[in-house]
Amino acid sequence: MQSPGSHDPRLERRRVGFEGHRRPFERHRLIGCLVACGVLFGAQPSAFAVDPTTHEGIWKAVVPPTAMHGEFGNEDPVGLAAGKHIKADCSLNWVGEDGKLYCFASGTSLEFFDESPQSYIRQARSFYEHDGAGTHQLHR
Repeated sequence: MQSPGSHDPRLERRRVGFEGHRRPFERHRLIGCLVACGVLFGAQPSAFAVDPTTHEGIWKAVVPPTAMHGEFGNEDPVGLAAGKHIKADCSLNWVGEDGKLYCFASGTSLEFFDESPQSYIRQARSFYEHDGAGTHQLHR
């Protein structure tokens, strides 16, 4: 039996062996991470950026390739309910239970519409029919 102040040389070797050497699996994982970082660092900057010359933003990527025809001549129903004619490109849209398509000029407009669609449709239809279906200047 050893005295309390002495240490076992076998434990010392085990401790040095554990701290001094990496196991092959850990080494492969470290090398893989370093390679991945190098690939990302060396990648073309255009792979991570939106083309600023198009001025379309990321949401315009969902514009359908062919023209869509929504209710109210593709005007935003929330705008119509507020008494304004706002043209929409139908990239943001909603289809009612009756199968009719409604187009929105912004995500905010669609969010408001989602709270009470029938109320907005009723108000929009009333304004649209009363105002001569867009005889006034359109807002963009």
